[in-house]
Amino acid sequence: VPTSMKFIVPLAVLERAGFDRDKWPVTTGIPFPKGALRSTKNLHLINSKGVKIPYQTRTLGFWDDGSIKWLLLDFQATLEAGKKGQYYLEMRDDETTPLEGYRITIEEDNHALFVDTGVLKAEFLKDRFTLFNRVWIRKTCNGEWNEVLIRPGDIIITDVKGKAYRSSRDLDFLYEIEERGPLRAVLKFTGCHRGDDERAKLFDFTVRLHFYAGKRFVKMFYTFINRQNQDYENPKRISICMPVPSNAGNLKIGIDGCKSLSLTLQKNETVKLYQKGPTADCAASFHTPFKFNIKSREREIHSGEKASGWIDISGDDVGLMVTVRKFWEQHPKGLTARKGELRIDIWPSDAGVLDFPKGAAKTHEILYYFHSSITDRNIQRIASSLMNPLFATPTP
Repeated sequence: VPTSMKFIVPLAVLERAGFDRDKWPVTTGIPFPKGALRSTKNLHLINSKGVKIPYQTRTLGFWDDGSIKWLLLDFQATLEAGKKGQYYLEMRDDETTPLEGYRITIEEDNHALFVDTGVLKAEFLKDRFTLFNRVWIRKTCNGEWNEVLIRPGDIIITDVKGKAYRSSRDLDFLYEIEERGPLRAVLKFTGCHRGDDERAKLFDFTVRLHFYAGKRFVKMFYTFINRQNQDYENPKRISICMPVPSNAGNLKIGIDGCKSLSLTLQKNETVKLYQKGPTADCAASFHTPFKFNIKSREREIHSGEKASGWIDISGDDVGLMVTVRKFWEQHPKGLTARKGELRIDIWPSDAGVLDFPKGAAKTHEILYYFHSSITDRNIQRIASSLMNPLFATPTP
């Protein structure tokens, strides 16, 4: 990048999942030399056809002369499967034009926060932490809202004695609108998992929820931190629990590669996927060091090496897909489905006791896709696209 006021930064975006992307979110950081950029009001983002693309920026750092050192850039890219797209961030004489199309709005009252992406609206209570108190979706910007989540999710840590600590029991949690952009907005929640008496706690948490304009999916970064000052019992299970409509019984689970297993959930049936890593006997082997199995009513119905890490449950008109990035790489992991509930086992009970030292922290990236009816191909396309985000690479 030259140090003059006018410059062009080429950005290459490569589609790796093998599916077309339509206005798919891209977030990237761009460094600038000292003195090169002092304001973003004259920046323009141009695609390979010369068309201006909506974008948002956030300054992450400054040089000692006040010029911008690091710039966070968000935009949405449209690419064909396996293809590369070229974009250009340019400094021009004219100022940036207002954003057109979908944009995120955040509203709040005395009781709740509301985030609206244009096709998804989520509510969060202010008096206690709720992982999506209620969620609505619609097919078009002017369409009717359809409620897909009518009660909140929760994060539960169960210790070796069977005592449950819930994020929803923390009445002293803090929230912050960390980013309030038109294309991407971030809500940050910090608190702790509390027991029945609300005084006992087990591990702190930080949750960041990323919302994207015109999209029905939400990206979550969940971090649990051991800041225990008193003696405590080690966890034997850490789960993120998401409610689903009780009439949603069409279940699909990502298994090996691009394959999926389809099931119809019956009343009182529980389906569990458990992913484990190398055992002591095969740690030196490069052939089958990983293994997962899927059980229904404690009977194994499928097994393999590396599960994809996504699960979808749907009914006639509503559904929820959950994906965990780097699922098998972060073994052990689990996914559980039953009528009315999906569980993401960050630490499954089958893995034994979690020995997590004081001062340690661990983050997982989880994506929620709220939808209406969906075809089998679209399920795989969306799951693979969510697991393989797009990145923009500035040319050196």
